[in-house]
Amino acid sequence: RNREPMKSGTNSALLYFLCFCLLGCYVGLTLPLLTTSSGQKLGKSAGNAIWLDKKRTSPYELYQYLLKTEDDRVERLLVMFTFMPLDEIADLVKASKNQPGKPILHFRLAESVVRLVYGDKGLTEALEATAALFNPSEDLSELSGKVCR
Repeated sequence: RNREPMKSGTNSALLYFLCFCLLGCYVGLTLPLLTTSSGQKLGKSAGNAIWLDKKRTSPYELYQYLLKTEDDRVERLLVMFTFMPLDEIADLVKASKNQPGKPILHFRLAESVVRLVYGDKGLTEALEATAALFNPSEDLSELSGKVCR
């Protein structure tokens, strides 16, 4: 049998090599393709990529992107992108159905992912920017340009 690693990139080849050295066999890892609810893939080539790098996507931008997630995708993204127990997600789904019009799942998804990617400081920045921009009584003078970029 040919045990040569796949040539899909340096990181993939390194992963295959390490798995072979440690386990004596190759291990494959597949992840579901992220798509919009219409089936369009998310990514650089589609022009709708979300970067997990503060220089390319600010905590505020990521937070807002996740808040705008289509309703039919939120539960799936909570399962995929957070470390929340499945029973807790199920409870949130039930609570969300009991309170139509309140984006309970969306807020939890946005808060969990932004905290995971950017930490508590990034989440605080995103929440402050959101409050300042969407609450007319907030004072925008103290909001940094970097927060909203």
